Amino acid sequence: MALAVAAQPSAPDTYREVRQQFVGLQTVEGQLDQVRVDTTTLEADLAETEALQQAFGEMKTLRESWLLGRGIVTAVPPTIMQIVMAFFAGGFGALLITLVLRSVRIAH
Repeated sequence: MALAVAAQPSAPDTYREVRQQFVGLQTVEGQLDQVRVDTTTLEADLAETEALQQAFGEMKTLRESWLLGRGIVTAVPPTIMQIVMAFFAGGFGALLITLVLRSVRIAH
């Protein structure tokens, strides 16, 4: 019976294999660094998004409330809304002054 002896790899072949594995490892490390940078960027964007969600939380209430017309109020531009509110506030003020002046006249 003859025993088969496994051939030992030569030093240049071993060096070549180690070198290829090292280059592959460097490539993977470079990709991992890029993933870390992307993750950091996305976490910063997420933190900014959370701040915006808190800032616009009131708008969500306006859009979802059935009492406030489910977003009809939010569809009007802010400047137009200010004009409408000023009109109604002025009308209420005029009504209030009229009622106060009438009650003063009636009292005298």
